[in-house]
Amino acid sequence: MKRQAAPLVPTAFPRNPAYGTGIYRRRIRLLRQESAVLALLDDTNHAMWVRVHHDGARVTAVEGRTVRAPNSNCPGAAAALEELVGLPLAMPRAELFGEGRPYRNCTHLFDAAALAMEQALRDEGGRTYDIVIPDETDEPVPAEVSLDGRVLIRWHMSRRKVVEFAPEPPVPIMRGFTAWAVDRLSGETLDAALMLQRAYLVSGARMWIVDRSPDLPITAMPELFGACYAYQPERVEDGVQAIGNVIDLTAGFTEGNLQPIP
Repeated sequence: MKRQAAPLVPTAFPRNPAYGTGIYRRRIRLLRQESAVLALLDDTNHAMWVRVHHDGARVTAVEGRTVRAPNSNCPGAAAALEELVGLPLAMPRAELFGEGRPYRNCTHLFDAAALAMEQALRDEGGRTYDIVIPDETDEPVPAEVSLDGRVLIRWHMSRRKVVEFAPEPPVPIMRGFTAWAVDRLSGETLDAALMLQRAYLVSGARMWIVDRSPDLPITAMPELFGACYAYQPERVEDGVQAIGNVIDLTAGFTEGNLQPIP
């Protein structure tokens, strides 16, 4: 019997006894609308949407909402997306994700908005991405990103590293990964790699029972300081952990656990 992987970072939460037997899932739906693209993100820990309005070349307005998220500060992040207004839809990923933009925003809303900007330039009605990451054990696990049912990447992961490219050394999924991916990948494969990175970091939350600690201040997780909108110094002291935001998606998505189209 495989053993669970060891904890990677200190945590304020109790261990999840079911970890090692389940699956983390994320689904991102992109829908083209009149002069706009709606992006909906659902996963084990989040449900949120962003609508990017455009004139065919640039972002003209952004609106969004956090439906389900890890802490009380998260809903305010929709307003931070205003900094996308005026940016070109075709802005290269390296520039869009530069200058600290993802960290000033909810990283998940920001990712969804970036995908919506790309979708605005495509002549298609919509697309659906699915990310599937099994709980880690002592052996590498296959992490997969698919587009409308077509697999884009299927990489084996172990202890925050991609171990797919032997004899090349493993690639850390955190520091340096974005630069590595932008340098080596392009198009849909690059999008898939960046989606996998973000989803992988969230998937580790399945190790813990994170949504049953009423009034737990998010300052109890200093390892996350500066990582996103909620953990910026001007608001981190006000945040508390959300209760009941986690759903088990091991068995897959159904209409009942996907947020409705706003």
